Amino acid sequence: MNKTQKKMSFFDRKNKNKNYDICPICNKPIHNVITSVTHRETGKNAHFDCLIKELKKEYHLKPDEDIFYIGAGRFGIVEKVKKGKSMNLVIKRRIQYEEKNI
Repeated sequence: MNKTQKKMSFFDRKNKNKNYDICPICNKPIHNVITSVTHRETGKNAHFDCLIKELKKEYHLKPDEDIFYIGAGRFGIVEKVKKGKSMNLVIKRRIQYEEKNI
């Protein structure tokens, strides 16, 4: 085993011959397609976390807001509202990201 092979993780050595989709946002391979989302501009799979970062930049969130996946291809801009000892989440805006399948 040479120096390069030692540096490769077990996952990388096991999967080095597989072709992975490349995230159009960060240009890195997508190893787990289940956690990817179709990028609306390119139509290619993108890392979920990369997409969240992109949406945060696009929608200029306030300090008490965050973006959550709310299902069916939609994300929500969510405001965190503290009531007493509990924290409530209020959806301020819904973002239909993926096309609805009719």
